[in-house]
Amino acid sequence: MREMVDEFSALQRRYGNRGALAGRRGAFHPAVEAYVMPRLKWLAQHVPLSGKTSVLDVGSGEGRFAAHLERLCNVVAVDFSEAQLARNPVSKRIRGDVRRLHFGNGVFDLAFAHALLHHVEDPGGGVAEMARVYRRWVVLCEPNRANPMMWAFYAMIPAERKLLGLSKRHLAGWLHQAGLRVVASRTAGFVSANWTPTWLLPVLRSLEGAWPLGVTHMLIAEKG
Repeated sequence: MREMVDEFSALQRRYGNRGALAGRRGAFHPAVEAYVMPRLKWLAQHVPLSGKTSVLDVGSGEGRFAAHLERLCNVVAVDFSEAQLARNPVSKRIRGDVRRLHFGNGVFDLAFAHALLHHVEDPGGGVAEMARVYRRWVVLCEPNRANPMMWAFYAMIPAERKLLGLSKRHLAGWLHQAGLRVVASRTAGFVSANWTPTWLLPVLRSLEGAWPLGVTHMLIAEKG
């Protein structure tokens, strides 16, 4: 069992530091912004995002969400990948692991994770660790395996394949196990930050909204 955990972790580390990251879209690419901004707009309907709000973006990667959250809040970005942190534009960046966050209890108002949990051997333990460092909210955003485009992409790549066993029900269950109560959830979106061509964005922006086959699930939870 230990060998399987170590093998999974090694796979994720290789994937997180792969050379192909240099060609990925950055936080301010039009398609990335078209993906991120509707989700932050919806989040702001339920959580006050201001200069007084402290946010820990766990698994921040290249800062696709953190870069835009930093315009509104006090943000710290955490990721285990040095290669991705080097591309992350936020001012406060720390190398770390969701399994062992190097912060005290209740330090941040909001703990946020996007597309992280399917890269974690023990997602429930990761959510519990996020719940330890927050004061008010935990927000999870994960790709929707029911979306055909998402399913096809994640099925092809070994380091992404764990998503195929992850559903919205799993996300809610891990939050509940961590002593949290889901106060809002949404499955939405047509835009892929990675693949949608720029010329198609005006059409897809006009169709942005909640639907069961949307590209992502997003859940907001508070203390139960």
